[in-house]
Amino acid sequence: MEMLQSFQELRTLGIDVYFEIEHLHLKDPKSILMLTIFASLAQNESESKSYNICWGIRHKFADGTSKFLNRVCYGYLYSGNALVIYPDEADVVKQIFKWRTKGDSLRAISFKLKQLGVKAPRGGSSWSPETLRKILANEKYTGNAILQKTYVDDYLNGKQVQNQGQMPRYLVHENNPAIIKVSIFLGYKWIL
Repeated sequence: MEMLQSFQELRTLGIDVYFEIEHLHLKDPKSILMLTIFASLAQNESESKSYNICWGIRHKFADGTSKFLNRVCYGYLYSGNALVIYPDEADVVKQIFKWRTKGDSLRAISFKLKQLGVKAPRGGSSWSPETLRKILANEKYTGNAILQKTYVDDYLNGKQVQNQGQMPRYLVHENNPAIIKVSIFLGYKWIL
């Protein structure tokens, strides 16, 4: 109810605000009651819309129809209605996993890619450790997809947070063609 606090501050300073549509003056004590009711109704409507949107997203996660299943990542292209392997980038992904499973650090992998002239996903000449970390942690390279890795915990701020068991996750097997074997992906998890 930040709006009501702001109204109270304005009243304290002796500033009047006139709301044309509602025909309310901020200086009138009866108006504060009406504004409080309007603010409460607006907040309830916002909560209801947020709930409905979240329900729709989760429903699509559960029935496997979410658009997030075909979200393109490095090594893939979207063709028709599915992800397909983009061979040049897929070879780079395989090499990144190979180097990492041999024990190379993220910085060492970044240096090797730069030496080979491999462009980063956004076209730059340098691969950041964060970009490499995201590739190495992305289960899509095994052909599977996990949905609801993050969620919005507060509809007011809209900030996404990591889902660490607060909400259900959805695993979709064989969602897309695999670039690496599951055993290589799981092996990577142990050397993080």
